[in-house]
Amino acid sequence: MKRLRNLILLLMVFLILQVYTSSASAAIIKPSIKLAQTKVSLYTGQSKQLTFTAQNIKKNPVVWSTSNSGVATVKNGKVTALKSGSANITVSVPKLNIKSVATVTVSKKQLSAKEAFDKVNPSVVYIEAYNKYNKAVASGSGFIVSKDGKIVTNHHVVTDITEISYVKVRLANGVTYQTKKAVGYNADKDLVILKVDGPTNLPVVTLGDSNKVSTGEKVYALGSPEGVQNSITEGIVSNRNVIYDKNSYIQTSASINHGNSGGVLINVYGEVIGINDWGYVGAQNMNYAIPVNVYKQVPANSNYQLININREYYVPAHGKGNVNEVEDNDSFDDADYIPYSEAVLHGTFSSNKDQDVYYFLITDYKSVSIIGTTTDSNYTEDLTFSLYDADGNFIEVCDLEWDDVRKVYYCNLEEDLEPGLYHIGVYVDPQAKYNDAGKDYLLSVLIK
Repeated sequence: MKRLRNLILLLMVFLILQVYTSSASAAIIKPSIKLAQTKVSLYTGQSKQLTFTAQNIKKNPVVWSTSNSGVATVKNGKVTALKSGSANITVSVPKLNIKSVATVTVSKKQLSAKEAFDKVNPSVVYIEAYNKYNKAVASGSGFIVSKDGKIVTNHHVVTDITEISYVKVRLANGVTYQTKKAVGYNADKDLVILKVDGPTNLPVVTLGDSNKVSTGEKVYALGSPEGVQNSITEGIVSNRNVIYDKNSYIQTSASINHGNSGGVLINVYGEVIGINDWGYVGAQNMNYAIPVNVYKQVPANSNYQLININREYYVPAHGKGNVNEVEDNDSFDDADYIPYSEAVLHGTFSSNKDQDVYYFLITDYKSVSIIGTTTDSNYTEDLTFSLYDADGNFIEVCDLEWDDVRKVYYCNLEEDLEPGLYHIGVYVDPQAKYNDAGKDYLLSVLIK
């Protein structure tokens, strides 16, 4: 009997210990969740899968979140870096009020020349400009800034004295679009924003901040020099801020040739920091790009026709009026402008060493008549006037001779001219003995 009682007591103690042990075990294994990494470093565009361990969460749902979706996003634990900065990635079980946090630091990845080219080239285009006669008169480069077809280039790429009316835009993959539209421009800054219709998912460049450009940093220039599409050159920023003709430029040693105009100057992260514009003639590797922040200030919400942009920039001689000589006009660079298609020019020679130069502009094929007269007999055959093209090439000369009917020294020059800029030079033979000052002459210019 005593033995039975002892056995019963032992059994009761064993049962009590079992209950206590089970309760203690249950109390020790609390719900928990923990990320395998608490600090993660990524480059922009890079992704990484985060993992975690959990205890006693049963079937309660796990939730992922980011503190800064502009820097890094997360979906089912896959973190994607978008731009430089930091963000906290949290995995949590809301019903159990438990979580774990990892700090993600995102930085830019420096690219090799090939990596930079592969990243940016799909967004760089070749532009061919056609005038109203359907003749290709200019070419250059551009770059895509919106998926629906906004393309930035130089103003001078899509303007010409023969009035460009449309352009063909060829992408790096060979697809070609045609447009006569622009949504914004600034001629003084040499910028135009074209718009092609149809596409909805074009590859777009990443714009940098030209205010953060440093002298000495490595850069690449992409474009179509001399029409050779898909080209890249390497250099450095020679000077981060050069002022020329009241405009600011980034000077670079990256080679820029004819056809590079409107293409991109990028940094080692593949970000556009400038728009290639021009090179210094006669110098080596003195090339200039418009800072990209200048482009960012150009409104792009209008609707322009390219031919109207041309007509605003290239204003041909028209109307009727008088032009009085304004010294110093002794050279092509200092020539007096003739704005009228029916113009009478009043000029004066200070001596036989004086020479006067005028210029006019036509945007169509025109017949031009120039009549020179003077009543001063001292001039006689010593007074001549000549016609030149925009490059200073001689076209025709006319010497004044006495006209017995008009009773003046007279000469008439007539030429059929193609669109362009032309100069008229008026001269007295430097060898002439006549050297009195203040003698007048007239030129009558008729463009029809």
